[in-house]
Amino acid sequence: MKSRIFALLALVVLMAGIVPLAAAQEVPNLNCLDLSEADCAIVNAALENTANMQSFNQTFSFSQSLSGADMLMAGMGPAGGSMDSATTAEGGGPIAIDLTQMTGDEPYKGVSMAFEVTGTSGTDSGTVSFVIVDGIFYIQDEDGAWKGVAISDLMQMDGMTVFGMNMSPEQMAGMASDPMSALTEVKAGDLDLASVLQIPGFLTQTRLADETVDGQNMAVFSFTADLATLFQNEAVKQALSETIAGLMSSGAASGQGGAMMQQMGAMFPVLLESTTGAVTLTRWIGVDDQFAHRLELDISAIIDLFGGATSANVTPIPPIEFKMNLTVDMTDINATAAPTAPEGAVIVPASEFIPQPEATPGM
Repeated sequence: MKSRIFALLALVVLMAGIVPLAAAQEVPNLNCLDLSEADCAIVNAALENTANMQSFNQTFSFSQSLSGADMLMAGMGPAGGSMDSATTAEGGGPIAIDLTQMTGDEPYKGVSMAFEVTGTSGTDSGTVSFVIVDGIFYIQDEDGAWKGVAISDLMQMDGMTVFGMNMSPEQMAGMASDPMSALTEVKAGDLDLASVLQIPGFLTQTRLADETVDGQNMAVFSFTADLATLFQNEAVKQALSETIAGLMSSGAASGQGGAMMQQMGAMFPVLLESTTGAVTLTRWIGVDDQFAHRLELDISAIIDLFGGATSANVTPIPPIEFKMNLTVDMTDINATAAPTAPEGAVIVPASEFIPQPEATPGM
């Protein structure tokens, strides 16, 4: 059971890992921010070529950690709980893409992959193998048997509830396949994505020193979003505060999760003022073939609620730290055989593949 859930989460991570480069096409003037005309031409050529890749071998590594949050949750009473966490995963395999089969409603159609992923989350660890072919998600159980389920059936399952909000697999798949469209629909008060992107000093891009990857010279571009500049902007603070206030008055904050939302809402201005860090997307683009060969998404954020203030008689309170890194390498571009369905696999309904919580006591 846990291996199947882990495989699904790994799939979301993998899909998210191959879209940032192509998705950036949808944001005017963002790809060439701070770049020379020659560098802009390299980035735009890579965007077009990478968005039309037909096959490649992909390897990835993923790590995430959250520390210092338990102390914040401890002050929230019964609604609180442990939030500190650490997760790692790595793996790889072939991917084939048929763009003619992919649609906005079914972004997973036309994508085939066969992956083995090893990961740890808290005290749990393990390795899982999964395959996607013709819209069927296959996974190998611990006994070696393969089971499959139609992804369209998985998309109809209930999602997870976090702070009173439910997100289904279908919603997650949509965001992974087209994140920029999802972002452009997000508004906080009168503030939209276009306004945020124009905040002075929020976004910067530089071309780093060239590197050699798999024997080819790579042009390396680093895109950085400064979190302190974003969250300390007066327009952003006002818009987000108004959004939180609207949620509080709408009745959305009800029940145990609602109580937590109310307490978080009261702390929101302090959280914004206390947040520093950066989100960095680095792209390695082949100078000769003009494909993206490596993507690295790195997030590092610190929320120092007490500003380091302490005294000789008080134990220092550590800040809340969040770190995440996703590195994706792509090789054998347009020269990789498409995966095939595992022999002997049994197709089962989604309810059997991942039983609902009420059918699995104790989970």
